[in-house]
Amino acid sequence: MESTSFNFFGVNIEQEDDKPDCAAFQTAEIPPELESEMMRMQTESERFLKKADLPLPLIIVKIICWFGWFVVLIGTLKSDVSFMEGYRNAPVLHWIGVVCFILWLGLFLYGRNRMKRMNKSTELAEHIQDSEKLFSDLRQALGVPEDALEMDVLGERYVLKDGKPRHKDAGLTKYLNISMAAFVRDGNLCLADTMQRWEIPLPSIRSMTLIKKRISFPEWHKDEPFNSPKYKPYKITSNSYGHFFSYYYRIEIRDTRGDFHLLIPHFDGEVFTELTHIRPDESK
Repeated sequence: MESTSFNFFGVNIEQEDDKPDCAAFQTAEIPPELESEMMRMQTESERFLKKADLPLPLIIVKIICWFGWFVVLIGTLKSDVSFMEGYRNAPVLHWIGVVCFILWLGLFLYGRNRMKRMNKSTELAEHIQDSEKLFSDLRQALGVPEDALEMDVLGERYVLKDGKPRHKDAGLTKYLNISMAAFVRDGNLCLADTMQRWEIPLPSIRSMTLIKKRISFPEWHKDEPFNSPKYKPYKITSNSYGHFFSYYYRIEIRDTRGDFHLLIPHFDGEVFTELTHIRPDESK
């Protein structure tokens, strides 16, 4: 009888904790003081975003003004009469459209100015420097070498039905892509995010298969755009929500701790092969 395989980074949403199924493979985690520093840094980042953005009342006014001049513009364009005749028939309405446009433009330029001032501030520069140092400290605490490669993995949410995992979408996307530092040490494939490190014995990795079915995920973690020449061969697409669609690899893992599958986007398959020397099975 074939055993049930679980996504290595899958989370059973019916459980009280949010630990992924790979918890048994965890070999390191950051100390509490670094976790506290991460939370503090996140709060600081949110504060900077709020300072750069318009106050909520002005955001509301900006939206109302945009809607106002847009409605007047569409009404004018769809009208059967000329602009001048329409103005003579309803001058107040046209002036409302002009005022709305001027206010919207003013608020837009004001918001852009706030963002520029924030980007040039010494306070933000110091925050970025502190964030980079924290990132370095996190990597060091997890034993991540400087030459580690970056590789996305696909996490998913599920519920159990008749003892088998049943996939649940993560909002508007199928999966969550998580950026990992990936390296090999002592015969193990090591994967680390900013808080934990997991190790998969290389002999436990049995196969690598390209699944020619597009799955969706919400983030793009690479330095180059998804449609750049580097990633063009992978035929990645996106939609109006900013979500991405790609083929993926399914990596089968058979271990004493259970049967799992690691899911990797198509565009990071070469990173996995470079580390493990395991090539995709092209027969399927």
